[in-house]
Amino acid sequence: MPAYPPPSPPAVLIRAGLDAIGAELAMRLPLSEPRHRAMASSNDLVLDASQSERIAVTLARLDERQKAMQDTADARHGQLVAMLAEFVPRAEIDAKHANIGARIGAIEDRVGKIEARTWKVVAGILSAVGTALASAITLHFRGG
Repeated sequence: MPAYPPPSPPAVLIRAGLDAIGAELAMRLPLSEPRHRAMASSNDLVLDASQSERIAVTLARLDERQKAMQDTADARHGQLVAMLAEFVPRAEIDAKHANIGARIGAIEDRVGKIEARTWKVVAGILSAVGTALASAITLHFRGG
């Protein structure tokens, strides 16, 4: 496992400076939640505001943006979990399609047999009607 180099002295100093500014702001500028939100949503920052107020507003905006990004990530995670819950392996889909194809083939065979029987019955009926009609005509012309 590669060892990461320790942070450079300027980075450590910058981080320490930012931590000190944050601690100072927390002590000097205790913001209530409504004011914090109002500052975060303000579009125009007064130029004559103190540096600590401008930093506080910037931090408030960053905090709001981070919350919005986290909400978006949580929503996307929920969508992905729902999609994975509905996931079906390809082999299962292919097996269902093959089963459906076999069932449709069996139904087509049965329908074909029923059609053949129906045509045989229709032919028998027509033959019987034709025979009866021929005998009636024959009897009529013989004078019976």
